[in-house]
Amino acid sequence: MPTVPLSPPYLRKVIDIEMDQEVVTREGIRSAEVKITYKVEGKDMVKQVRLNPKGGLLTTQIEVLLPVPSINPTPTYDYEITWMLNNGTTKVSPKKSSSNLVIFADQM
Repeated sequence: MPTVPLSPPYLRKVIDIEMDQEVVTREGIRSAEVKITYKVEGKDMVKQVRLNPKGGLLTTQIEVLLPVPSINPTPTYDYEITWMLNNGTTKVSPKKSSSNLVIFADQM
């Protein structure tokens, strides 16, 4: 009788999101939002976090599901960064694709 593999098609991955206080001060960043988009079963899944340097929050994590290497050898996700600046304006990065497990939210 043939066996059926029971391993899941996705793996949980934790993406670290970090900001450098020196860059925050130099660029006048009041807060930063990072939005990550990835696909599960062909559907877009979106997770978003906010870093608040004034409150001391310069690092955080987001957990995502990415395809196992046998399905996709280099699974990727998309992300974009929005800075809310001290002068009341916002600055938005273009959408980027990555397979890294760290995002530097102080780099546009």
